[in-house]
Amino acid sequence: TFVYKRPAIVTRPLMFATAFMSFFSVVIALFK
Repeated sequence: TFVYKRPAIVTRPLMFATAFMSFFSVVIALFK
């Protein structure tokens, strides 16, 4: 209930972090 009260504050940075990590891993794979 505590997290469900404000999902935008938790979901947006989480999605941004996931997208950034996936992009970073792709860049590392390309450079390796």
